[in-house]
Amino acid sequence: MNPAHLHLLVNHIAPLATAFSVVVLLLALVQRSSAHTLRAAVCLMLIGSAGAIIADETGDDAEDYVEAFPGVGHEPIHEHKRTAEPAIVMSVIAGLIGLLGAVIDAVSGGRRRVLVTTVLLVASGAATAALLNAAYTGGQIRHPEAVPGFDVKQLAEPADPEKAAL
Repeated sequence: MNPAHLHLLVNHIAPLATAFSVVVLLLALVQRSSAHTLRAAVCLMLIGSAGAIIADETGDDAEDYVEAFPGVGHEPIHEHKRTAEPAIVMSVIAGLIGLLGAVIDAVSGGRRRVLVTTVLLVASGAATAALLNAAYTGGQIRHPEAVPGFDVKQLAEPADPEKAAL
């Protein structure tokens, strides 16, 4: 397994786990659920935080590996790193807020559960947005269809040197 493959395997964990935590937190608010639902959301937030850290740790080796590929420019990689750094921080902060929220919920006997769930929802929602943005910019490195203005005809037609000269 090469560094790029490893990065691709782990980089989906953070945005997916964090997005699922948003869904669980929304469910918890709508249903005024038990502590178990809140704890499940916190577990997802922590999995997302861990996934973000692991993706960050594998990113530099993946960068070194794919920079040598034809058609891979430095700019998309730089943009991905620029969006990933704050996303990682937000994900870790959301995980820590999740832990704190679980403690507050347990200590208060659930009396502050709606407030705790709302705060966790905001933190997890912000982290999800940042992580999805980082995932989008990462996809642009090797997925031309993810780049704005992409036309599938670019892949289907061979390059015509006469048209390129115009």
